[in-house]
Amino acid sequence: MRLRAFWIALVLVGVGGGGPVRGVEQAGPPIVYRWVVGTKLTYVSAPGLEAKATGTWDIYVVAANADGSARLIVRYAPVDGHVVKVQQVTPPKSVYIDVFPDGRIVWNRSIGFYCDPTTLLPRLPPDTKALAWERETYERDSVVRYAKRPAPVEGEIRFDGMSALATERALGTGTTVSYRFDRDKGCVSRLEVYENGLGEEPASLKDVITLTTSQTMPAAEAARLAAEYADLRAAHTAFYAKLDTIHAQPDGETEIFGQAKAALDAAAAKATLDIVREEYELKRINGAQYAADTAIEGRSRAKVIGKPAKDFIAKDLDGRTYRLSQLRGKMVVILVGESPWTHRTVPIVKQAYALAANHNVQFFWSGSNDPADAAELARRLGVPCPVLVTPLDVLAYGASRDPSIVMIAPDGKLQEIFCGYSSGLINEFLTRIEQFVSRVI
Repeated sequence: MRLRAFWIALVLVGVGGGGPVRGVEQAGPPIVYRWVVGTKLTYVSAPGLEAKATGTWDIYVVAANADGSARLIVRYAPVDGHVVKVQQVTPPKSVYIDVFPDGRIVWNRSIGFYCDPTTLLPRLPPDTKALAWERETYERDSVVRYAKRPAPVEGEIRFDGMSALATERALGTGTTVSYRFDRDKGCVSRLEVYENGLGEEPASLKDVITLTTSQTMPAAEAARLAAEYADLRAAHTAFYAKLDTIHAQPDGETEIFGQAKAALDAAAAKATLDIVREEYELKRINGAQYAADTAIEGRSRAKVIGKPAKDFIAKDLDGRTYRLSQLRGKMVVILVGESPWTHRTVPIVKQAYALAANHNVQFFWSGSNDPADAAELARRLGVPCPVLVTPLDVLAYGASRDPSIVMIAPDGKLQEIFCGYSSGLINEFLTRIEQFVSRVI
């Protein structure tokens, strides 16, 4: 039986309220992660059951928080080496997060290593009787739906997690992860990642991740790791905040990057752990490219700011047609993009919408051009404004990064473009909205 068919059948049993499923636990103590400060868990990743390892995952438990969560550092490194001085070699990736015993994750974006730990750290069932539950994906573009499976091994919980966009679910595709959770150890002991087949095609195994070792670090080492990653987090935030100023001063790229790098180097000089030093080196490499890209965007911005915005005719999810030239007299705000950072920008746009929608400001979101995906995202994220499904020539407005926020003045001229996601840009956008509203009122 294919994974997808089994998953659907099991969910139907859970939803339908049928009798107990043989082998599925119906009572007992809660299923929770057991995080002990100082623990280091190592997992090995391989593309098949008998395949050679391609990478390792390390989970460091570095602190216990007052709210009951644990602070973890989750780090992935390819087996072929993690030298970051040569850009052709895949660098390590890590994330610094707080996780509750039930698997709820408190996200932070300030380190920005683009490492998604949700596959390795699934949400656990709310109680032992639950046969189906779900969690929102990190990208916020869909949910992972979990379903419990029979567990033939004492003390082990087995369940599947299926993730897919609306269009993938319609086709029966997407990804299914089959988990084994060791209740005594309080962690996932093994998981298998399958890519669901199209139509009647069988699912294909893509990755097998297995817990290999569980070690205990000295308390002092765990505390030092927590402290150095906290310093790295602060240095990262300051580094990119400085680089973001290049957008408005593209000709000062070299000087600004030099200042940002000097501050980063000063922070890096205090690091004593190799894995932290590697992350600083990765920051330098990525930061140089980020500075160059931001300067290019800044020069493009300078060419279009204050110029008449290109007209567009576009339809939204409800079939309504909008023409930019017919919105003269209104401020027009367009959120552009469909990446995870765009999804996390939506609350900012909602905040601006609540402030300005009744004060001559028209908001749009131009994201996915697939109506089914766009509709699901709009519903899940609570997008309050029209969602355009007609593709826009976003580069004509200087929207060169995902996400971007385009502001077009009531006279039809391009007033401002905010490219990327940072606290500085967000605050500037909200300030511009507040200034416009205060003039209208």
